[in-house]
Amino acid sequence: MSISSTPAASSIADLFVTPDGATLVIFFQAHNVGPRRAPLAKILQKGGAYLCTDPKDADILLVDPESVDGKQHIRTWVAGGDKLGLHYRWIDACVKAGRMLADGDGWGGFIAVDDGAPLGDDEDDELGESAQKSACTFVTL
Repeated sequence: MSISSTPAASSIADLFVTPDGATLVIFFQAHNVGPRRAPLAKILQKGGAYLCTDPKDADILLVDPESVDGKQHIRTWVAGGDKLGLHYRWIDACVKAGRMLADGDGWGGFIAVDDGAPLGDDEDDELGESAQKSACTFVTL
């Protein structure tokens, strides 16, 4: 996915809108971030993003790449190159920068990638042998 960096946002109201005014469709997996999830979701919505409930509809998947759920989402939706997966901390970084950190910014270094680590004891049953070779981690570009 290629989304250009946006100029500094005048307010949070346009943080998560592309330069051509398109709304970003975001799937926010990080339900295990605890009490921060609701405020972060509100920031996304106030910033112009549309939060969807199905990853297949999303432009961007925001995940906790250290959680099993986050790793599974990366393996299922991002590994094939169909979706962009970012660490959910990307939200705070965009707010701090006053603009969306996009493709031209290397997504602020928040791209979630596969680190090859197994998910856990039940991995053989749930994901199969090929999935054992991948998991995800947070990388800085």
